[in-house]
Amino acid sequence: MRDIIRQDQRDQEKFNALGDAITKGMESGISNRTMQDILKEARLKAKSAGLKLNYRP
Repeated sequence: MRDIIRQDQRDQEKFNALGDAITKGMESGISNRTMQDILKEARLKAKSAGLKLNYRP
């Protein structure tokens, strides 16, 4: 039972973090960058953080 409660708390924290990120994004306004520019920057950040991305459109 405790494990279920802890899992629910973790799920709620993730949900709240997602909601906060969405709110922050909505409040930041519209970007002048292209989607390609945004993805390029995200890939560079991921690479510098040691993450491997396999997705390429």
